[in-house]
Amino acid sequence: MPKVSERQLVIDEIEQFIEASLLLDALDVEDSSSDESSESSSDSDMDPIDIAFELLTDALGKRYHAPRLRVPKSNHFRMEILFNLPCNRFAQQMRMSPTAFRHILNLIEINPIFMNNGHCPQRDVRFQLAVTLYRFGRHGNGVSLADITHMGISEGSVELYTNRVIVALLSLEREWVRWPNEEEKKSIKRSIEEISGFPSCIGFVDGTHVGLFAEPVKHGEDYFNRKNGYSINTLIVCDLNGKITYVLAGFPGSCHDMRVFTNSRLATHSNDFFTGELLFFKVL
Repeated sequence: MPKVSERQLVIDEIEQFIEASLLLDALDVEDSSSDESSESSSDSDMDPIDIAFELLTDALGKRYHAPRLRVPKSNHFRMEILFNLPCNRFAQQMRMSPTAFRHILNLIEINPIFMNNGHCPQRDVRFQLAVTLYRFGRHGNGVSLADITHMGISEGSVELYTNRVIVALLSLEREWVRWPNEEEKKSIKRSIEEISGFPSCIGFVDGTHVGLFAEPVKHGEDYFNRKNGYSINTLIVCDLNGKITYVLAGFPGSCHDMRVFTNSRLATHSNDFFTGELLFFKVL
């Protein structure tokens, strides 16, 4: 379950009080004695509902319920260290080489998601991509927002940068994740046969699990996989060089790889993909 802030809890309690009070007034459950006592009270006494509305207005007008504690941050890592690391160290942090990083940066930096007309400009796209890749390359406790803030940013900025980069990357999907054409099929089949001896093979297919942070609220048991975690099962096809040519994501983690495949367009509309070619399955 998502964490609810203290501010939201206060707002919820005030709203529940107002709803209950209004319901009691509508049902007229107060007896005549309470009516008499209310009439005898001074005009200066405020009605509890009015007080509740004032409190609600005050709570909604503030972004935070309690004073915020300043968290010390340093820009030293991202300004002086990260982009000056040796290639092997950089790859450990970003899970790719500096050359691959620059290539992806050139592809996404012109995306409109990184442009705004506000008075406060966005951070450098290079840094937003670095934060996202650093987060993608970790699992479990290592991916916590607090641990990534060593780059000198807040938890909210980590989420914001990640969402922007995901939007930019997804805009490239149709261009880069596509099924090979006839000429490309011939080249792939020839290369695979020369190396392995398998004829008419145009790719390799396997399932992989994308881990989830916690059990989904709806039908969570369906996402519990054989590795005792919660995940989404994803089908991926790639060529000899590891280039992804087909992706199907969304099946819960309890689904077997073969079930995912039989429900993919590769199986249900095989004539759109194959003309005598084969896919090589990883057998467990």
